[in-house]
Amino acid sequence: MDLTNELMGKDFKEEFKKEFSILLNKPNEEEREQKLFNLAERNNLEFDEILKAFNSVFEDTLRERIKEFIGSNLSPLERQLKKQQVKNWLRGFFNDTKDINSLMDYYTAAEEEIIVCTIRQALDLRTDRNRYLVDGLLLTGALYLIAAAPKTGKSLYATDLAVTCCLGNTFLNRRVQPNTNVLFLQNEENITEAANRAYTNGLQNLELENPEMFKTITETNRFTLVKNLDIIQDLKKIFDLVTKYDIGLVVVDSLSASVKKGGLNEHSPELLAGLLTFQQHIQDRGITGLLIHHTIKSDSNENQQEMIKGIAGRNDISRANDGIIKMSASKDAKGHLNLYFLPRNGQQCSFVVKQSVGEACYWKYEVVEEDTLSPENVTIQNKILRVLKERYNQWQLETNGEKFPIYGYHLSELERSTSLERDILVERLNYMLSIEGIERTGVNRKHLYHYPLRGESWLDQYLEAEDKTLRHQKELLNLDLKRKDGLLELKTKEEIKAYTKNWTIADGQRVFNTMTAEEQNNMNLIMYPPKYPVGTLVIVDVDIHRSQKGVIGKIIYNKALQHHQYYVDGIDSFSLESNLRICNSEDEAALEAEILSSANEGSALMWVEPNTEIDDSDNN
Repeated sequence: MDLTNELMGKDFKEEFKKEFSILLNKPNEEEREQKLFNLAERNNLEFDEILKAFNSVFEDTLRERIKEFIGSNLSPLERQLKKQQVKNWLRGFFNDTKDINSLMDYYTAAEEEIIVCTIRQALDLRTDRNRYLVDGLLLTGALYLIAAAPKTGKSLYATDLAVTCCLGNTFLNRRVQPNTNVLFLQNEENITEAANRAYTNGLQNLELENPEMFKTITETNRFTLVKNLDIIQDLKKIFDLVTKYDIGLVVVDSLSASVKKGGLNEHSPELLAGLLTFQQHIQDRGITGLLIHHTIKSDSNENQQEMIKGIAGRNDISRANDGIIKMSASKDAKGHLNLYFLPRNGQQCSFVVKQSVGEACYWKYEVVEEDTLSPENVTIQNKILRVLKERYNQWQLETNGEKFPIYGYHLSELERSTSLERDILVERLNYMLSIEGIERTGVNRKHLYHYPLRGESWLDQYLEAEDKTLRHQKELLNLDLKRKDGLLELKTKEEIKAYTKNWTIADGQRVFNTMTAEEQNNMNLIMYPPKYPVGTLVIVDVDIHRSQKGVIGKIIYNKALQHHQYYVDGIDSFSLESNLRICNSEDEAALEAEILSSANEGSALMWVEPNTEIDDSDNN
């Protein structure tokens, strides 16, 4: 008699069910095992018997939970969410993701049914947070073709992407899905050369900085190199490896070298069917594929049609993918490369990149410029995202996320909120929609733009970077203001030099910029003392025929011209040191005598008292 039936037929059936129900939701394996042991002891049963009964109930519960997300009355989105809940539940019993996926596949196989859904339901699946391998560029469940002339850097580009996915760094200034396992089919070159290329791309630095992680990546399935597998003849072997090693990115280098085993090349009519099958496997598994291919000699990047025409082989090749990446040498004579992304769905974008080389042959592709996420566009994008996020937070606060539609803005409202010109606003909104950074809902016969329903956007990283910069600038400003206050209390050049001896040039410039014009001038006068201080009585040579006596009321140091400008009371314009001399009592008496003598002799030289108008009537 089956043990489970025997146990469940006893009087304490409900007691077992209650205990098991509690244990099924306890993620702690040690605690679960102890509870089962206590239960067996309390009921005079062998531990193996009670464990077998528990496992049987566990299996029944798993089947029931799987049936819940397979139910035909669920939308695709609801189905996906419930499936994820089951996976999360299983993590309380299994540590290995492969074991969990294997169980899910096994128990869903018998229950799975054909999916029939509306366009609306299918579109709802776009809220999956893991749709991108590289944010805004490369989707999961998609196959891409990268094409370029020989020796342009296609393999380097693919290697850079592969290593970045393993390390979880940024690729072309965008985040990648962390901890992505890579399968690299290297049929074009020696497999040792492919390994060395990956090693110098960043793994050698990792070896110095994090030996344990380096060991994990180089000695496990995180980065798997394969040679002599044909993507058509050996399709099953390839995707058996994908399943075995939990692969997220498959790179094929190159297309031509990876179809030779079956006697095919890029001109073979049979190639299309094989590529479409390969693409279907990539899509079904929700991973990303990258096919490396070459272009013809007459390749041109003048427009999209010319780019596609430049791909070597049959036109069919450009059909069996979800996007094309064209690479070409830039004409700027700086060794830069042009990258053009032509997705089948979504917005085109382009980059100018350079290969940055460092110590010990380290290399990495760096973005020189790009059209879609230039600094100017990111600033505009952040302004839009910020106001949409504020409306979303308001919606969450006021409705607890239960009232629809989500709070957002119509186009005219966004114009007012962001103060952006309509053409610029529409262009940026279209881009943000195309890469699923924001969402749109039709309300009152208008497009309502809003923050994603799931409560996060991959574009948040640019907001976070901007906020981080602003925080840093604020911290610097507070520091600079404190430094300024201390600086203004000093009275001598020696004190200022001692106070600022550890400052950089940038530090000094920032602090100086926080001062008023008067404060800046006072500092300059301490560092560059004038010959004549304020309050000095001087004689000013107004011109060769005229002098004037007055008191220095203000001095400004012109740092650009490196001279002092003296403003003497009663004289409108400033005077230089070369036009001034000290006026003491003896000099003043001598000057007055000289002026009188000159006047008696009819000379044009005159002494003019401050604020006294000159009367030339007697001289006429």
